[in-house]
Amino acid sequence: MQGVEVRPERAGTRTLSEPNIEGQWIGRPWIARAIRVFVLVVPFAASVAFAWVLSGLLPSVSTWPMAILRWLLIALVSTSVMVAFDRVTRRLLPLAVLLSLTLAFPDQAPSRFKVALRIGTTL
Repeated sequence: MQGVEVRPERAGTRTLSEPNIEGQWIGRPWIARAIRVFVLVVPFAASVAFAWVLSGLLPSVSTWPMAILRWLLIALVSTSVMVAFDRVTRRLLPLAVLLSLTLAFPDQAPSRFKVALRIGTTL
């Protein structure tokens, strides 16, 4: 045939624009990186926000001992908020690892979200 290019199908190759074949996970490295950045940034941002709000809510003081007490209270609360947010957001890290994987399964591929939820449990 003239003018028609016939390309043989190559087994096991596909691009990201092709639909997901059952039994395969394709890697999503940008989403995985975004989750990792989220896990790093959110605890710090929440801590800074809580410190800023708390410093506006507490009355200003004129003596050194009260200023030190006020500063320690803000530092304690913001550190507690950072630890709490860190513990919550770190639960997303297994999902980031799963999103960076590219795997082929012999049967239907399980949902990455279900696998990530199972990793986070103690059962």
